[in-house]
Amino acid sequence: MTKYIESSIALYYRVSTSSQNDDMQIGANQSYLEKMAVKEFIELNDHGVSALKNELHKRPKLVELLELIKAGQIKTVIVYARDRLSRDMYEYSSIVQIFYDYKVEVIFTMENHTSFQQTKDMELLAFLFCDQEGRNLQQRTKDRNKRNPYAIFGYKKIKDGSNKDFYKIKLEEKDRLVNLFNLCLKAQTPKDMLDYLEKQKKLFKKPNVFEILKILQNPFYSGHCEEEYGFQSLLHVESVVSLEMFLNVRTKLNHFSKDIFEAMNDNPVVQAYCAVCNQQMKIKGKSLTSAGYFLCKNNHSRVTIHVEELDKLLKEAMVNHFNSMATGKLKKITRASVIKLINEIEASITKIHNEIKEESINLSLSFAPNKSNPLVLHKFQLIKELKSQIRRLSVKKYQLNLTLSDIDLLHQEVHKKVIEGCLKTNLRKLANLVVDKVEISNGNVMFHFFFKEFIQHQGK
Repeated sequence: MTKYIESSIALYYRVSTSSQNDDMQIGANQSYLEKMAVKEFIELNDHGVSALKNELHKRPKLVELLELIKAGQIKTVIVYARDRLSRDMYEYSSIVQIFYDYKVEVIFTMENHTSFQQTKDMELLAFLFCDQEGRNLQQRTKDRNKRNPYAIFGYKKIKDGSNKDFYKIKLEEKDRLVNLFNLCLKAQTPKDMLDYLEKQKKLFKKPNVFEILKILQNPFYSGHCEEEYGFQSLLHVESVVSLEMFLNVRTKLNHFSKDIFEAMNDNPVVQAYCAVCNQQMKIKGKSLTSAGYFLCKNNHSRVTIHVEELDKLLKEAMVNHFNSMATGKLKKITRASVIKLINEIEASITKIHNEIKEESINLSLSFAPNKSNPLVLHKFQLIKELKSQIRRLSVKKYQLNLTLSDIDLLHQEVHKKVIEGCLKTNLRKLANLVVDKVEISNGNVMFHFFFKEFIQHQGK
């Protein structure tokens, strides 16, 4: 149903994360409204929606804006800057095409921002210039922050004799920071490294290990910053460790990087639910060295299980599940699906053949010797493309026929690979495909699987 609104003016806002505020955008847009004495308008705000991480269809308020434009209800769009609409040129091109098609006036309220252009080519060029300018600004900000951060753990910023910023180590943090780097070098095994990081997280009272790694990987603590050509000394920074020690620590972390990454991302294979209240259970006691355990959010007594124990039970249950599948039934359905695809392709080929015949007749009727006719060339190109379509479809049909002839072998191989996957690292991917739900009760675990209709019961 079309959503009718009273105003033909829309204000659009967007910030990438929920922690950001849109006061600057709102202030700029409101200033324009007051200046132009605009009283009636609608506001659409994609708050906490990243344009880099979310495609156009995942930005609900922008989608709503474009739908209102297509419905003829919005004639003016007021937005802070181009990058609020999109950060991708091809996506931006599709958005502004709608603006041009429906003759929408676009107002940018950011100070000194290039106004919306009269032609699409010029507008896309303006987008590229603004995008590059934004990237340059980000790079300058990044370069400034790595030399002169606003705040950094373990340092206090003071003014030196020439009234310039100098970074001095806080006395209460100096020994802890020195030990942080020294102890890292003593780790000899993955377990040593994980134990060390976990202990340092608690010692520094950080919410996660990532905060510890940020310190260990920042050359600022060695009184340097890293450039493309190497390391540059920062004379206004008191160093915690030497550059040599920092590089040795970096080498050590790189050596154990795979183990650290896997430990930090070692989440449960499946999510468990309490069988009493049907609520998703929470994980307690998780660290780099422990997977933790599931506990009912509503504190139902004895509804708990260790994550590693649940993963072990899940492996066994999935192997049994796949071994119990009626492969004959699966094979029958697979063959039927492939045959259906082949029939659809054959129907398409027949239809295209008929189109070629029809276009060939039209070509013959349009052709006249010694006379130039643009329609003739067009018909030739069309027939050529139709023949190409037949060739592509014929290749697909051939491939499907090969699949059909090898269907028995494929089923045996797939079944074998699935079982292997249950026993190796593919467990999480397979579980997402076949496990509907896992319920935990007092001393019991119940697995609910998809594809139950393919289970072959004993005696059948």
